[in-house]
Amino acid sequence: AGARAIVVECMALRPDLQRLTEQRMVASTISVISKSGTNQFHGSLFEFLRNDNLDARNFFAPDKQQLSRNNFGASAGGRIVRDRTFFFGTFEAFRERLGLTQTGIFPDKNALQGYLPDPQTGQLRFIGVAPEMKPFLELYPIPNGREFGDGSAENVGNHSRPIDENFVSTRVDHQLRESDSLWGSYRFDDAKRLEPELNPRFFRPYTSRQQMVTIQETHLFSPTMLNVLRGGFGRLSGLIDGGAPRTEKENLPFASFYERIGEIRVGGGSTGATQLDNFTGATSPKRIIVNNTFEAEDQINITVGAHSIRAGVHFKRLQKNIDGRTGRFGRYDFNDLEGLLQGRARLFIGPPATAISPRGFRQSLVASYFQDDWKVRPNLTLNLGMRYEVLTSPSEVTKTA
Repeated sequence: AGARAIVVECMALRPDLQRLTEQRMVASTISVISKSGTNQFHGSLFEFLRNDNLDARNFFAPDKQQLSRNNFGASAGGRIVRDRTFFFGTFEAFRERLGLTQTGIFPDKNALQGYLPDPQTGQLRFIGVAPEMKPFLELYPIPNGREFGDGSAENVGNHSRPIDENFVSTRVDHQLRESDSLWGSYRFDDAKRLEPELNPRFFRPYTSRQQMVTIQETHLFSPTMLNVLRGGFGRLSGLIDGGAPRTEKENLPFASFYERIGEIRVGGGSTGATQLDNFTGATSPKRIIVNNTFEAEDQINITVGAHSIRAGVHFKRLQKNIDGRTGRFGRYDFNDLEGLLQGRARLFIGPPATAISPRGFRQSLVASYFQDDWKVRPNLTLNLGMRYEVLTSPSEVTKTA
């Protein structure tokens, strides 16, 4: 739906939702060639559909897993003013519902009622459940798989992982005069994925929104000299949230100043006890990211005999804003199941109420470059050039306590 070609001249890093917080501030130049409209009106439609009706069952899954994948879109282009102003736009959507078989280790049915096997005899003994622990134990799933004889058991669940993404691209071209042309484009990409946790009462939402605006003016000085001036702004905003509760019923904050429930870890390490899967499954803190990029570049192209010369200057301003406090909602560690039932935590980790988490990093890049593509012979071309960059050290603009 609309021809889109991407040429990476240096280094471009576009993180997926899994690595959203790992994006580094790097110097990059991306040239995007998008389709433009003409005097004729044209459009297109497309759709791609795949589902589980013709798929075989996963050998390791007890049941056939759900799969519904739908990719559809449209494009349209034409004139606004004949021979002077044109438009072109595309829309593309992606929808997927994928079934996932997940196996977790949690307290078994007896443990949830306060009974644990005696280490010596294997007979059940009543430990009881501390009143403050009952609301948390009620949020554990009741295992449906094999039991391990130490108070833990498997829980096998078949959950759906939905993915929704919408992509919109628009472009307007305008011929100012015979030697000057102008075009602008706007791109929008909105994506969301809900990753189920091992504990079905919790999930991990990943959301991202990318927007980019570009304006370019081209001036032809002569048949051998062309100047291109462009500017742009891009914004990437995203959320990665580990262990979010599905409803308010599952929201039991460890302290009044925490937004919601945190993590509970049982066993493992030097205790020798069976390590249960995290209560919420939250292996990473909640992260909110907003990255802004401002760019401007002026480039001149000259052809002299066998030489094709490009030279220019490039400026980029990077703004990286992140709110990703480690252990944001607190974490309790218990040595074993008995400690969990009695509410005897080995360790608690959590930020104080006055902790300030947001960070704002700023960085600038200034570059100049020169390149000569010298066609020495019909079958030999030398690419000679140099690029000089100055990248400032990141600075912090957020005041901390």
